[in-house]
Amino acid sequence: MLFFTRNRPFTHLALFCLLLSSPLAGTDVEPKNSQLQKSQLLKTKATAENGSKVTSSQMPTQLEKPLPVGVSLHLIKVYKISEATGSFDAKIDLVLKWHDQALSFDPKLHGTDHLIFKMDEATKKLNGIWNPKIVISNLHDNPNILESSLKISSQGFVTFTQRIKGTFQTHFSLISFPFDSHKLTIMLRSSLYNNMLVEFKQSQKESDQSGISEDALPDGWTFKYIDFSGENIKGLEGYFYNTFSANINIKRVPTGHLFAISPLLLIIFVPTILTLYSSIDIVPRLGAWSGALLALIAMSFTLNIRYPSLESNSILSEIIGIVASYEFIMILITMTIFNPSFSLCKRYTYLIDELKVIFRWAIPCLLILLILFVTLITSILDVL
Repeated sequence: MLFFTRNRPFTHLALFCLLLSSPLAGTDVEPKNSQLQKSQLLKTKATAENGSKVTSSQMPTQLEKPLPVGVSLHLIKVYKISEATGSFDAKIDLVLKWHDQALSFDPKLHGTDHLIFKMDEATKKLNGIWNPKIVISNLHDNPNILESSLKISSQGFVTFTQRIKGTFQTHFSLISFPFDSHKLTIMLRSSLYNNMLVEFKQSQKESDQSGISEDALPDGWTFKYIDFSGENIKGLEGYFYNTFSANINIKRVPTGHLFAISPLLLIIFVPTILTLYSSIDIVPRLGAWSGALLALIAMSFTLNIRYPSLESNSILSEIIGIVASYEFIMILITMTIFNPSFSLCKRYTYLIDELKVIFRWAIPCLLILLILFVTLITSILDVL
C-alpha cells in the first residue's frame, strides 16, 4: 500500500496515456442496436449489388415459399440398358427454371433484357447466386457435364440448362420377359431444401418441351411415351423433400429373344410326337424324353447366363417349370400306358386303347392351355 500511494501520480499518468492511444478516443461509441442495424444494412447493400448471393444454406427471405421450380427434360440418347445391374447409360438435356426478384435488372442500362453465361462462367455465376440445389438422386456416379448455360432475364427469371451424360439407376422387372415394358426413370430432388421451401411445378409448356429423340433408344427397344410424377420423401431429420421423376416408358422388341428360346418348342414337341403319334418301340421313346430333359436343363443354364436378372417368377421360368413337369409325366406315361410290355396293358387292352386315343389330343391341348393360363395370370400380377 505504501508503494501504491507513493506512485499514484505515475499511475494516473499511465491511465491518461492509455486513453489517448485508444482507437475510441475522440469518437462516439454507437449503441449495440445501432451497430447491428448498420451491419444488416451493409449486408443488404452487398446483396443488392451482387444479386441474391448467400453464404449459407438459408433461403433468401424475398423468395416465394415454397419456391416453384419448373422442369423440362429431353432424352437425347440411351447407349446401354443393363437389366443385370438395374441401370442405363444415357445423355439428357435438363432445364430448370425459377424466379428470383433480387436478380432483376434494368435492361436499358445493360443493353439487353437477359444475361447468358456458358460453361465455367455459368457454374461460377450459379455458385454466386442463390439456387435451389437440384440434384439427380438416381445418378450412379459423377456425371459428365457436356454443356451448361445460365440465363437470367431482366425480370429475375433464371433458366439453368445442362447436357448430362451418365449412368442412372432404375428398376427392371423381367416377369413378363420377353414381352416386358419398363420405365427409364430420372429422379430430381433438392439436396438442401425441404418441400416447405422448394417444390417442383411443371407447366404445360415445359411438358411439351420434354420428350425423346427419334433414334434415342438402342436396338431391341421401342419408345411408348414419357410421363412425369412427383412425391414427397421423408428425410432422416424428419422433413419431407419434394421429388420429381421423368419416366421414359419403353417396350422390348421380343423377336430376337423368341428365336433364343425357340429350342424349347423342339424339346416339347419332338418327344411328344414320337410318344403319342408313332409306333416305334419304347426304348427310342424313353431316349427321346431323356434327351429332352437334358436339353431343358442345358437351356435353363444358358438362359440364366444370358439373362442373369431373369426372376424365378417370370413367365419364361414358369414355362420351363411346366415343361419339366410335363416331361416327367410323359416319361411315366411312356413306361406304363404306351408300354406294350406293361402288365395292365395286356389285361385291359380295350381300356388302354381308349386312353391312348384320349391322350393323343388331350395332353397337347392341356399343355397349351396351361402355358397360356400361367402366362396370362403372371402378366396380370405383374401389372398389378
